[in-house]
Amino acid sequence: MAIKYCDSVNGSDTYDGTAPAFVSGTTGPKQTLGAMVTLMGSAAAGDEFLLKYGGIWRDATELTVSGRIGTAGNRITLGAYGTRTDGLPSIRAVLLWDSGWTDGGHPDVNVWKHACTGGASFVYVWVDGIAYNQITWNTDAATTFGDPATANSFSVNAAANELYIVRTTTDPDVDPAAIEVSKPSASLTYPVRWLNCGYWNFNDLEWRGGQGGLLYIENTTAATLFDEIVVDRCRMDRFSGIGIRIEGADVTSRQTLTVRDSVFQDVHPLSTSDTIHCLNAGGATAGHVLMIERNRFLRVGHGIRTGATGNWCSGTIRRNFFYDCEDDCIYADVHALPGGSSLNIYSNIMLHCGDDGIEFVGATNVHCWNNTIIDSSDIGLHLDGTDASCSSKNNLVANSRRGFNEIGSNNDAEYTAGVVVDYNLYYNDAGYRFDIGGVIYTTFATYQGDVAGLDPAGLATNPLFVTLTPKEAGDVRLQANSPARAAGVAVGLTEDFFGTPIPQGAAPSIGAVEYTATRNFAAACT
Repeated sequence: MAIKYCDSVNGSDTYDGTAPAFVSGTTGPKQTLGAMVTLMGSAAAGDEFLLKYGGIWRDATELTVSGRIGTAGNRITLGAYGTRTDGLPSIRAVLLWDSGWTDGGHPDVNVWKHACTGGASFVYVWVDGIAYNQITWNTDAATTFGDPATANSFSVNAAANELYIVRTTTDPDVDPAAIEVSKPSASLTYPVRWLNCGYWNFNDLEWRGGQGGLLYIENTTAATLFDEIVVDRCRMDRFSGIGIRIEGADVTSRQTLTVRDSVFQDVHPLSTSDTIHCLNAGGATAGHVLMIERNRFLRVGHGIRTGATGNWCSGTIRRNFFYDCEDDCIYADVHALPGGSSLNIYSNIMLHCGDDGIEFVGATNVHCWNNTIIDSSDIGLHLDGTDASCSSKNNLVANSRRGFNEIGSNNDAEYTAGVVVDYNLYYNDAGYRFDIGGVIYTTFATYQGDVAGLDPAGLATNPLFVTLTPKEAGDVRLQANSPARAAGVAVGLTEDFFGTPIPQGAAPSIGAVEYTATRNFAAACT
């Protein structure tokens, strides 16, 4: 078992990578990610490849690690060393543009432009580590750039393949500035791909920028099986496309993925790709086993998307926080799970969903319990083509724009009697809508009375959160007199979103947060 080191500042690719700092001769850390990937090409079980905290690597361009497999007791690790407070090692799929800027031609503000070789779509910009905001400008200097006072912003003239930035300082070719631009899709599919690799850990890393899968794991052979790919305490920031991309093509491959305690944020606003994307094209005998827990998804496209027609997905998605997703927070296209297995989605908080909160498609053995879903632009809970093996209990759904609980998708054949839907609480101050097999119910009483077996113990009332406009996990705590308090049913859960034991009263509370008089809660989203 060997340890290799990489230091982007004080390392050298002429060193052998065997020491965290220079010792003598060729003994010292590598400098580039490319050099580390070369070392990974001979990785064995138990080996560790460590990037120094605070380092930045911009040389990741479609590098590949192929066929390196650890064991259950000795996984291969890509991680970090040094002092964590220096910042996570940052793998950046970006271009460094510290030259080539010309006057943008605007008379009133410091506007500068740069040619975008390879296309100008889905661009992110950082200047000295500060993320610039994209705004829409009219790039004709004879008219206007929109709001000329908007410093620290950028715009793209796609027709001319030009990038414009507005700054409060002078020419970026003259004053010291590190200007990073995410690589356009024409020049980058992924930073690094792990091809037919198994038993890998990815710990304490940051990925930034990029268009394809930032962490791209692909299996083309059944022999690998992808047992225990673990992503722990990582961060993916400002990217277009897919964050973690795990795919298989063999008919018997089984891909096991754990993602925990990580942050995914700020996917390009025009991108509705998947933050965590699990797809296996192998058919009914192929699929994924997931454990996705305690992560934060902030301003992304799809949060989690798993499965496809013909393959399966099992495991657990729990205690995740979603804020301002542009599409579904969780989308599960799950079919014919292996005997005895299930996909359990519980104790998640979802605020401001661009489409559905949770959607099942063609699902069997999928269970959705104790989730809190607020302010979906479409449907809070969408059960499309589910069968009697699925259940939805103790969920709290508030202020969905189009509907709360859709079973089937305007097609009577997709509604299967026997789906267990009960003990859920629904609330909308603008009126109710339940779509069951294409039949629309606009009151909870008619839905409850006309559809046998759906929510006989459910509620339709104000849940009485501690705030009327929740923006953080702590905002969906319940007031002492909340009707959701102790109004649920036991489903086997032992802790809520915050780790509070369940139940605190005679029965569990409805939603992701168990009522308790005092608690600590997550910080605000910024």
